Amino acid sequence: CEDLDAGEAEVIALTQTCKDAVALIDEKKGRRLSREHGLSVVGTLGILLRAKRRGLISAVKPLMDTLSATGFRLSDALYQDVLHRAGEGESRRGRGATRGRGALEATRAPFFPGRPLRPLASAPRSALRARAQAASERAHVPFSGRAAAAALLFDDGVWAPGVRVESASFSLTIPPALNAYTTAVASGRRAIVAAAFSRPVRRVERAFLDDLPGGPFRMPGEHVCVADGAAPLPSPRRRLTPFLDDGPVETPRAGTARARSLARNRALVPASRFPVGGVLAVAGRLVPGVNVEPHADPARAEWTHVLCAERNALGTACSYGLLGAGAADDPEASSEAPSGNDAPTAPALYLSCPEAPSGGSPCGACRQLLVELLPRGGLWMDRAPPGGAPERARPADLLPGSFQGTSLPRGAPSA
Repeated sequence: CEDLDAGEAEVIALTQTCKDAVALIDEKKGRRLSREHGLSVVGTLGILLRAKRRGLISAVKPLMDTLSATGFRLSDALYQDVLHRAGEGESRRGRGATRGRGALEATRAPFFPGRPLRPLASAPRSALRARAQAASERAHVPFSGRAAAAALLFDDGVWAPGVRVESASFSLTIPPALNAYTTAVASGRRAIVAAAFSRPVRRVERAFLDDLPGGPFRMPGEHVCVADGAAPLPSPRRRLTPFLDDGPVETPRAGTARARSLARNRALVPASRFPVGGVLAVAGRLVPGVNVEPHADPARAEWTHVLCAERNALGTACSYGLLGAGAADDPEASSEAPSGNDAPTAPALYLSCPEAPSGGSPCGACRQLLVELLPRGGLWMDRAPPGGAPERARPADLLPGSFQGTSLPRGAPSA
C-alpha cells in the first residue's frame, strides 16, 4: 500500500462523499489511486484549459510560466501539448512570467469570490476514512477475501491502523477496531477521539467503541464514529509508530525481560488482573503486545473482546505489513526496518506472565494464531524464578495436529 500525503488523502475521501465531484490532483500516485476508486480526476493544467474554454481567462501560457517559475514540475512535451490544446500554438517557455503572476491572481475571482477559505469540519473525518481504506490493503483475509480496516484517531493527530486478521478457526478472527485499539494500548495510548472504517460501521463495532474509555460515540457518517463531547478533530497527521526502539534483542533472557516490563507497565487488565507482555521480533522490528481487556467498566466486560499479548503483537504486525497476506506491502514498514545484524533471520516471540508462578503459557486461541501466522517462528517463555532461563518452543509443538483450513474455500468474497 502506498501512503498518500494528508492533503491528497483528504481530497480522495471528500470526492467519494460528494456526488458528481471531481478530484483535483497532480501527483501521479494520487491520480492512479483515485481512478482505481472510480473517481473523476483533473489536474491543474486541466483546470486552466477548462477556464480558457469558458472564457474565464484569456490565455494559459502566462499562468503555466508562473507555475513553472514557482517550482511546479512541467515537462517541455506537456507544456507544448497544453499550448496546442489551448490554441495558443508553440511558444518558448519562460516569457511573460511576471505578467503571468498577475493573470493568475485575476483568475481567482470567479472561483473564490472574495471570501477566505475555511477548513471543512468534515475534512479530518474524511482523511481518517482514507487512512482506513488504504490500510485495508494489508488485511489478512485468506478465507473470505473481504478486506477491512479501521483507523483510530488521538487528540494530537496521531492515528493507529488495524486490519482484519482471519483465522482458519473463524471465531478467532481479529476485528479491525479491536486490532487497532490493542495496538494503541501496547504503545501506551488509550483514549481515542474518533474512529473510521474502510466500510460502513457495523452495530457490533459501534457497541465496541461505546464501551471504550472516551465513549460513547456518535456517527456523523456511516463510516466514522466520533467521541461525544470531543473537541474539533485534528487532522490525522502521523501514523502511530508502535515499535520498540531500544535496540535489538541480544539474548532470549533479554527478550523476556522486555516482555515482563511491558506486562507490568502497559497491560490493560482491570477484570482479570493477569498482565501478560510479549515482544515479537520480525522483519527487523520489535513489535510490542500486552493483554488488553478494553472495557472501561470491568463489571460489563465482554470477554470476546479481550485480546492476549500474543495475538495483540501478531495483529499489529499484520496491520503494519510485517506478517500475513499484506506483508511487504507497507513502504513505511519496509523502508524503516533495520538491516544487517539488527535484522533477525527468523521471527521470534518473547513472552512473560509476571503473576504466574510457573511462568504461564499461551492460551489455545493464541496457539492457533501462532501456528497460522508464525509457523517457523521461535517462542521463548519466561520461567520462574524471575530472571530464570526462558523455555523455548515452536508454535507447532504447542498445538500438534492444528487445524489449518486447507479444505476451506479461499479468497472468494462471500455475500
